[in-house]
Amino acid sequence: MSPERSPGGAPGEAGWKDWVQARLRRLASDRPDALLDDLEIQHLVDVILHSSQLLDEAYTEERLGPILGRAGRGSGALASAALVRLETPGTPALARIRRLPDDARAVGDQCLFDVGVTGRTEFRGLALPELGIRAYRLASELLGRLAEDRRLREHFEHNRLRPLPLDEEIAFLRQCAQRFGIHAEFLRSLVASDSPATGLPREWAANLFPLARPGGGIEVPPGGDVALGGIGLAGPESPPEPVRLETLAAGRAGLSGTAPLEGESLGAGRSREEVVAAYERMLLFSSLDLAALRDGLRERVIGQNEAIQTLCDEFALHAAATQDPDKPGSFLLVGPTGVGKNHLVESLARLLEAQWRVPVPMLVIEAPNYTDPSDIHDLRGSTRGFIRSDEPGLLSLFHQTAATAPFSVILVDEVEKAHPHLRQFFLPLMDRGRVTDNRGQALHFGGCLVVFTSNLGYEDMLSAAAPIGYSGEAARGRAGEVRAEQGLRKALSPEFMNRLKIVRFAHLDTAAIGRIFDLEFGRIAARFEAAHGLALSVDPAAREELIARGYSRTFGARHLAAVLHRVCNVAVARKIREDESARPKGSGALQAWLEEVRRGERAFDEAEVRARVFEEARARTPYHRLHIDWDGETFTYSGLQ
Repeated sequence: MSPERSPGGAPGEAGWKDWVQARLRRLASDRPDALLDDLEIQHLVDVILHSSQLLDEAYTEERLGPILGRAGRGSGALASAALVRLETPGTPALARIRRLPDDARAVGDQCLFDVGVTGRTEFRGLALPELGIRAYRLASELLGRLAEDRRLREHFEHNRLRPLPLDEEIAFLRQCAQRFGIHAEFLRSLVASDSPATGLPREWAANLFPLARPGGGIEVPPGGDVALGGIGLAGPESPPEPVRLETLAAGRAGLSGTAPLEGESLGAGRSREEVVAAYERMLLFSSLDLAALRDGLRERVIGQNEAIQTLCDEFALHAAATQDPDKPGSFLLVGPTGVGKNHLVESLARLLEAQWRVPVPMLVIEAPNYTDPSDIHDLRGSTRGFIRSDEPGLLSLFHQTAATAPFSVILVDEVEKAHPHLRQFFLPLMDRGRVTDNRGQALHFGGCLVVFTSNLGYEDMLSAAAPIGYSGEAARGRAGEVRAEQGLRKALSPEFMNRLKIVRFAHLDTAAIGRIFDLEFGRIAARFEAAHGLALSVDPAAREELIARGYSRTFGARHLAAVLHRVCNVAVARKIREDESARPKGSGALQAWLEEVRRGERAFDEAEVRARVFEEARARTPYHRLHIDWDGETFTYSGLQ
């Protein structure tokens, strides 16, 4: 794209601005490692079009003094002294104070222009790259320090060149300091008239950069204290007035001038961290491997494919960016105990962390602990006038972490056992994605998955009479399903139920419980292999007996883990210690070595510490395999070579 020509043949102001933006974007597209955002592009265009003043005007003693820290006028001292000397509005002293950040920024802009455009790197012995970085840092610090005064903050909020919030302007000045070298590199590429990346015609280079050398940079006569001349948008002999860029609509419209769509902004009433987290969430979900997530959940949560698919469908909406960003996903997981309701939620959080490589904060609320109306204060904080009213509630503390994370999870276990006030408390969170704490602060949870669990009605199966045998067990199960449905409608209010997606968990069948056994036994065997080099195996008869002892349709698989722990973990540990050959008495050398590591006298290498401790603690048995069998009455343990 070529700049739009004026009637005289040279590009007009709008044409030059469009050209500079387009070339910077093209250069940025070739450097994805040095991502150049819209604010930075605007900044570089600003520097090119406005840094046309005399060197003496830019690098004055008045401006350089605070930057160089001369005569004790460092940034902190200067800001403090300025506030002490603050006079009534309209006085020269106040006007000077107000100019301090802009003066420092002007030096930074001129340094960037000279280093990137003119090729000049020194001025009277000062290294311009270092001077520019210090100038931007000082501008950021001064703006922040001076804005602490209410009168000056109001001035700065209404007189910034960009329509950014004041805190964002301060952050951007720090960004200019950190990325000074990258910005200068982009400017050098831009002014290289023979660069294929820019394609700047030589006859136009003379207009935009009147002193440009053919190989890039600008010729500056020796001595340095000369004018570079105005940037000739319409020709070198008629420099235009300074060109101001069109502002970004609410900081989000981009340099094209396109306004955000209705309802597009995510920033209403939210902090900067919350808004960034919301966009990060959109980015992460767009790259989420749903198939891998579903397969990973099915490997960990056995026999609940329908529940897993329901949650994955919810994430498909997030991946397509069609889910309301302010409204959290809200689910009620219903089913008998021990079928994997909590395990599904915990596994989901861990798998998302593994895919995204970012933390997924999780808050577990034990609903049976909230049986009194006043217990709700533990979540939102005590009302003013009550004990501990100055302390934040549990949800406020969790919000401090969840607000800056792209995704988080709240799990409320056994919700039917809590006081109705707990469910009422969560209604606005499920509706609008926010609740109010005891201090009146709005806590936003739009990027949260809210999950309630319940086994309402299924507990009654324990006392329900039914015939003995498989057919009686099945009949009891069918009756329990009916009672569970009736119990939900009776115990939970319609306004609560209508805000939730209900996910029903199935009873575990024989095949599912067998897979769960293999998973649990595999974890125990892996620990013995890692700690003692001992291969653990189980006979089919013992496996069948363990499953029979650990599982019932009523209790699910929860009791199975306890049975395996007792028979395959505790009993095996006792067995290998009994069969262990004489263990040499420890000399204490390893413990002394650990003490030195703890005191910092030795470098801490966890891998080495683990290897040494495991070697010392390893059981010395005459066998390397242990087989578990069932003889019809008891479990037996046989050591094998």
